[in-house]
Amino acid sequence: MAILVSVPVQAQGSDSYLRETVSSTVQIGDLDLATVKGRHKLDRRVRAAASTICTSNAAQDLRRLADESRCRREALRSVETQVAVAVAAAAHRDAGAIAAR
Repeated sequence: MAILVSVPVQAQGSDSYLRETVSSTVQIGDLDLATVKGRHKLDRRVRAAASTICTSNAAQDLRRLADESRCRREALRSVETQVAVAVAAAAHRDAGAIAAR
């Protein structure tokens, strides 16, 4: 099971408004999202993926830093629903397992 973090970004080396979608897959199959610890690990992975896809190797100036910050916010927003669904599914599985006892 995985979550896809994606965000449209300005094409590398382009001064125009050309945009491309950059994405990163976050694996969640090994996490117990029914626990606080599992959800914290997921949050760290999602934030790391957002940082990876939004950080540029180009020289840093204020505009580029602002663009990267905006990109990370957009990337995190792009996964909110996927994270909520994964956490709810984990809680449902846990509730079913407890009820079956």
